[in-house]
Parts: sequence; structure tokens; C-alpha cells
Amino acid sequence: MTACILAKQKLSQIEKITLPHSTSHHFNEFVIELPGSSEDCLAHLDTLGIIGGFDLSAWYPERKNWLLATFTDQTNEKQIDLLITHLTAWASSQEVNA
Repeated sequence: MTACILAKQKLSQIEKITLPHSTSHHFNEFVIELPGSSEDCLAHLDTLGIIGGFDLSAWYPERKNWLLATFTDQTNEKQIDLLITHLTAWASSQEVNA
């Protein structure tokens, strides 16, 4: 199983996080919809030394809670699990307004 597929499966199990284009074809990246702003999420992950992805509001201002995440053959399961742990904690602290 590729890292991208593994990450997609694990991310889809986090409450308050959705994968808007989950049935679309992709290579190593996909969109994650967060319960808060991508900017806030990425800032939180950055304090932990984690590069969480790309804030899509830079290109799509109306999508302030969309994050583009990339997982390659260089990404291992331990790194994915670390991201999942911190995204789960961050998402659970967000109110459902986004």
C-alpha cells in the first residue's frame, strides 16, 4: 500500500475532517477539509516541527479550511501516524463552524 493511500484511509477516519474529492483520481496529493482554518492548522503543526501541507486559500480564497497534503514513497507510516495524532488533537479542539 502506498503512503498516499494509507494516509487517505487514516485521515478519513478522523472526526471533523473530510476528504472532499475522495473518489477522484490523484497521484501523491489530495485535499483535506478541516473544521477550522488551514492557516491555523498549519501554524499549530509548524510549532510541532510538522510540515502539514499547503493552504489552498492562497489560490482559492473561499476555501479557507482546505489543505493540500502530499505523501510520497519517502513518507513512512510513523510520519503519517504522527500527523494523524496531531491533526486529530487539533481538529477535536475546533468548533464546527467552518
